[in-house]
Amino acid sequence: MATARGFANHAIYMARVLLDAWESELAGGSELSPEVLNAAFAPAVRLHLIDAYGWLLLEAIKAQPLPDHPPHGVGELPTQQKGLAVAERVEEFARLEHSGWLADLLSPVPAGLSSRHKGMIVGGGPPGLREFASWRDSLADVFNEMGESAEEY
Repeated sequence: MATARGFANHAIYMARVLLDAWESELAGGSELSPEVLNAAFAPAVRLHLIDAYGWLLLEAIKAQPLPDHPPHGVGELPTQQKGLAVAERVEEFARLEHSGWLADLLSPVPAGLSSRHKGMIVGGGPPGLREFASWRDSLADVFNEMGESAEEY
């Protein structure tokens, strides 16, 4: 039987595959500019990480049955049964969605190359490989913490 935890694990793994390819292209002297590589990889990696986050949210509230697609934020979670307390972790996620690493991850990334930048790296620009790798690591840490806390009960 498919579980939210299993779907989250797969989404984190798919993000890792893309991050490894992204890093390899950047390090391998690709004929493509870093801006083109960022524009190619960032949206797909972001989607996998946000999907992983959504599955982790569903795991945190023990949602059953699972939807076809994960929510992309606390506000999209299905309503819980009356009397079922909101998990402390979900409250923490809600705070991080407004101010923290989750707010950064959930912020849209530009689709394609911006014509304003014309291939130049501009300070404060869209997130790159390092940011996405950091967000992947943060989600993996949450995933592992949730596994450990589930084993305590």
